[in-house]
Amino acid sequence: MIRKNAFFMTGTIGMVLSAALHIFFSLGLGLESAHTIFFSLYTVFTVFLTFGFAQVLGSTRRKTARIRLK
Repeated sequence: MIRKNAFFMTGTIGMVLSAALHIFFSLGLGLESAHTIFFSLYTVFTVFLTFGFAQVLGSTRRKTARIRLK
């Protein structure tokens, strides 16, 4: 099994769950006051995604840099 980056997984799951709850609260319940809370949550999970993406990108660059052809 491939081990996933914890920051990347937290950001991905957080974004999906936040979007689902945002849709439910705004369309299902009609709460307009929930928008500001979810916009701040989107920012937090975007930061997690960015950190995870940077770590994954950095680890793949280090792995490919070690391969040398003779």
